[in-house]
Amino acid sequence: LGAPAGSSGYIDFEAQPELLKNIVKDQKANQYQSFNEALIDLQNDRIDALLIDRVYANYYLETEGILDQYEIFPAGFESESFAVGVRPADKNLLANLNKAFVELYQEGKFQEISKKWFGEDVAT
Repeated sequence: LGAPAGSSGYIDFEAQPELLKNIVKDQKANQYQSFNEALIDLQNDRIDALLIDRVYANYYLETEGILDQYEIFPAGFESESFAVGVRPADKNLLANLNKAFVELYQEGKFQEISKKWFGEDVAT
């Protein structure tokens, strides 16, 4: 198994290797400095799988035209949540960002953008 160095996927795997015990030899994960390095090892059978963000995997493999060469499945770890951070003093910026995200979502534009770039609604 390969995973980006220090990634949440790697940390989750180290904490709960039993979730993938039927897939990962010796319940060990190799850390990689880049997705490209890990993908090269996967393509050359030096590792059997990659533990990476599903949205990123779909996007990258689709962009490279190799999505059909791989099977992507959930690893069983809890989902991550992401946020946009602003400085505490930027209250107007925060309010405008929150308003824009709500409007995009309510108008269906967020889902449209999500499906265009990721092939699915990543907001859920």
